[in-house]
Amino acid sequence: MVEPCGFRLPRSGGRGADALHRRKGARRRVGCLLGNSLGIGPLGAVESHRRLRSESVSHVHVPQPRSEGIASAPRHSVEPRCQRGGLHRPWPRALRRGGRGQDRPWPLPAGDGFVSDRSRRGKESEASLTKHVVLVKYVGTDFAGFQYQPENGKTWSRLETVQGKLLKALSTALNTGSFKALRMRAASRTDAGVHAHGQVVEFRSARVFKDGTVESRKLLRSLNSLLPPGVRCVWVSDVPDSFHVIQNCARKQYNYYISFNPVYEDPFTFETRHRIKSEAGDGFVERMGRAAKAMEGLHDFTAFSNKTHDGIDREAVRHVEKCEVRLDSSSPGSGSIYVVCRGKGFLYRQVRHMVGAMLWHAQGKLDLTEIERALRDGKSFVDSGGRKWKPAPAKGLHLMWCEFQTLDNGLSIPLPHQL
Repeated sequence: MVEPCGFRLPRSGGRGADALHRRKGARRRVGCLLGNSLGIGPLGAVESHRRLRSESVSHVHVPQPRSEGIASAPRHSVEPRCQRGGLHRPWPRALRRGGRGQDRPWPLPAGDGFVSDRSRRGKESEASLTKHVVLVKYVGTDFAGFQYQPENGKTWSRLETVQGKLLKALSTALNTGSFKALRMRAASRTDAGVHAHGQVVEFRSARVFKDGTVESRKLLRSLNSLLPPGVRCVWVSDVPDSFHVIQNCARKQYNYYISFNPVYEDPFTFETRHRIKSEAGDGFVERMGRAAKAMEGLHDFTAFSNKTHDGIDREAVRHVEKCEVRLDSSSPGSGSIYVVCRGKGFLYRQVRHMVGAMLWHAQGKLDLTEIERALRDGKSFVDSGGRKWKPAPAKGLHLMWCEFQTLDNGLSIPLPHQL
């Protein structure tokens, strides 16, 4: 059967989506041709608009909607409406798309539903977010430190960090959309290559995760599935809003592991210990112990630190609660030792400088009086060129734990060996 305008419609007996698409396309083309011939299609409307502009607008009759309401308003108009000298869409389409007020022929009631839900939802206020802490373990060999480094920075700052991995995992698990809402900070900003057994990280979340609940265990499983194998979250709980992970830290402990005679070294600890090829001679451990004992107490550790990248001058007088050398029983037969450094806070690379000075004294390169003078004089010792030693490599340093007092809500943040 031949339809008007010379188009032949396909038979209705076709099967499949292709036949349905062809039938709809044919009907649409027929409708466009008929509409253009009558002046109500897109082309016909443009031609009518040109004809109206060539004449006086005052002689053109522009139909107006009747006062009975939406039901009585015409769905289509043969003659286009001219406002501000432009051609506008028919009323139902302008209304359906939420057009400008002058395009609508009738006022819209309040709460008409045309405002999107996204515009109605404001940003979650900081007061509605709950503080949490998560206990993190990681092997820092493949990371450029803990602190997040922006991707748009210099070449060296485009490396992967532990905080960057945590921010990405938490944003995905909590569906925050932006990692800035987490407001994450840690008790210790470890350097590149430094490991952690009990890093305490603070973050904010709109959801509340209590200690030992099903929700907290689900969050830990979700985070560990999103994190790389070298980073693991082992405990999470909410904390009072007055909690500050840096200021409320009572003390923290670092261990520096040193391995002698690496021929018999355990391969599982190869990347987490500083290796010294020569065996420890007689009195090596005793000399290191005397140097460690001299560093205990309240001293000026300017000579045992480096300037930070942010350029902020921090208080150099620190109190080292304990500094001693112990035999490493975890790798028997290798003659390994480790240095314990415990205190409330440490300067940038302080523990590594302390261990470096101990090694120099044990090897006979530095006298004990020079270490005592460095602790007494501080900056003047460095300016005079007295600091000859180098900081120990980062691979042997481990953040063991961060200790906190009982919080206001009665919660006690556990140590790694208590889990």
